[in-house]
Amino acid sequence: MSFQSLANKHVRGIPVYEPGRPIEEVARELGLKPASIIKLASNENALGPSPKAASTRSKYANSIRGWRGGR
Repeated sequence: MSFQSLANKHVRGIPVYEPGRPIEEVARELGLKPASIIKLASNENALGPSPKAASTRSKYANSIRGWRGGR
């Protein structure tokens, strides 16, 4: 039995995570100075949460639990 055979078929269909490129590589490609680039983590965006996500978070704020060990 393989490890993959234990996973749900829909989970097995999720593409493998591809990490972001280094700032230096992006800077070279775009002809920019590395210091002019702000790198966001994979789960961040410059616009913040969507209004729908913020509304849902507010609606359920009292019933949402954080990660163990989180703040």
